[in-house]
Amino acid sequence: MLERPEAREVDAAHQLLAHFAAKHGLSDLRHGDGPGEIIVDVDEGRTYFDVVSFEDDVQGSVGWRPDVVPSGAPDANPGRPVGTADTNAA
Repeated sequence: MLERPEAREVDAAHQLLAHFAAKHGLSDLRHGDGPGEIIVDVDEGRTYFDVVSFEDDVQGSVGWRPDVVPSGAPDANPGRPVGTADTNAA
């Protein structure tokens, strides 16, 4: 089973994530409901393959794989932006 990163790990990698997101036509990275879930906007003309390529690039660089959900998906529940402080953390 593939382990997903904790929110703090996602936040710590936000600059790298933003770099790969821009490369693959993704933007507005936000935390989702589950561990390692990132909700993204997908640029017009981009496909599922761009999302998978983003996940592959991240996994190859940091060793964990995010669970990326397009913001238009019915189950997408975008939270705070990736890289911002979690004010609910203890």
